Amino acid sequence: MSAMNTTPFSLRIFVADGDPDGLRIVEKSNWIGKALVFPRALLPQVKARPELAQTGVYLLLGPRPDGEGDMLYVGEGDGNGRVARLLAMLMGLQAGVPPLDFAPLDGRHKPNYIGSIHAALARDYVPLTRIFEKVIVRTWKLHAASNA
Repeated sequence: MSAMNTTPFSLRIFVADGDPDGLRIVEKSNWIGKALVFPRALLPQVKARPELAQTGVYLLLGPRPDGEGDMLYVGEGDGNGRVARLLAMLMGLQAGVPPLDFAPLDGRHKPNYIGSIHAALARDYVPLTRIFEKVIVRTWKLHAASNA
């Protein structure tokens, strides 16, 4: 069993529209961030909230395209992708992948990357999956070349 943080804390859950299955805003004691939890159907209304104009990280959970479990997309609200890339790097390192080379996401490839994010928001995960497959393949090739 892993060690748990035994420092007590409290959570405050605000049910913003009166529906417990609708938008919930969660705050943790001694933390300046907020979590917004809501069903995908409310995204158009929630996008107008002032909380989403602030810097932050968001997580989108949905079914994988092949129906085998769920897929998690990590994005961020500051528009530069640093936090999302760091989280992707961490997940890769935990899976035994060398530090990811994100060159396929920059420069002339950036419009494809942005388009794949928009597709993922519309539940089409194939373009984003293909881009990250390219990132991982490139990473392994560079790793193999540097260790030859």
